Amino acid sequence: MKNTSGSSRFDVLLKHLFGGSERFRQNFVKIASATVLAQILGLLSLPILSRLFSSTDFGILTTYMMVQGISLALVTGRVDWLIPNVKRKRHAQRLISMGVMISLVMVVVIAAIFMGFEAHILAHLHLEEHALILWLVPLGLIAGSLQLLFQSWYVFRGNLGTVGWSKLAQAVVTLVLSLIFGVLALTGNGLVIAYIAGFFAAAFVLIRKNPEALPSFTFKKMKIYSKLLRIYFLQLLSLTGLSLTNIAMTMSLTFLILTFYGTQVLGWYGLVFRIATAPIGLITTALVQSFWTDAAILAKSNPVQLRQFYIKTLARLSMLSIPLGILFLCGPLYIPF
Repeated sequence: MKNTSGSSRFDVLLKHLFGGSERFRQNFVKIASATVLAQILGLLSLPILSRLFSSTDFGILTTYMMVQGISLALVTGRVDWLIPNVKRKRHAQRLISMGVMISLVMVVVIAAIFMGFEAHILAHLHLEEHALILWLVPLGLIAGSLQLLFQSWYVFRGNLGTVGWSKLAQAVVTLVLSLIFGVLALTGNGLVIAYIAGFFAAAFVLIRKNPEALPSFTFKKMKIYSKLLRIYFLQLLSLTGLSLTNIAMTMSLTFLILTFYGTQVLGWYGLVFRIATAPIGLITTALVQSFWTDAAILAKSNPVQLRQFYIKTLARLSMLSIPLGILFLCGPLYIPF
């Protein structure tokens, strides 16, 4: 008979720390286990990558990540936030198709803006000698929007196992291509291309595991998607505004460092930030995805229980943040400079 005492104790620990349903804890483990492998791969590769690429190269990558992160909030219209909340599978499938349609249109619009203001944008981003990076953004937006839209499908279904595998595939593809491009001396361009390829790898895993969510574009269905867009337009507008606000707050420090110190210093910041936030990113990614899955299910079945779940989870995380906050604030006392 298989011994499950270790897993049982771990489940009890998760229940004590975060609460939630058994499904919440199972999804947390699925995401966290895949994410921890991805984080380990990333951290182990940093000493090698830091010798293959200069700090300026990493600064170019960090700049690209900032531009793509902000642009993704516009491109998707945050349709991916709506998909888990619907009740019927067909409705979710139609929202994915509508999201793909919106994303493609917005990518064309953003590409047109880049074409019209190329020199101005490159100057503000300190990328005058790296114009190719700007034209890689539309490609990255297509990959990123596909990942977000199909990831939300698994949140809708309440099973995040495939999402975990997609994150691992993303990390492996990004790492392998970064090493290859580093050996080929492709500088910052290579890092950005590897980063984009990782998004395509994640999207491929998500789509391959569940092809029923693939969009369909016929004349009749296009009329349905247009009707859906009219129904959800104001909601999507408010969600996009909220998302842009969150992203702007997150990316503000990156933009300030780029503006006042340049790409090289931004590269140093990006490397240190990746190391320092790796453990935090592991926990928060698993928590957010798992909470979202349970919250979406409760919103459709038991709104009262959703409120209780939200309050209890918030209280537990607030209490957990106190010792962690003290630990981080005391960092200068135990981290040598």
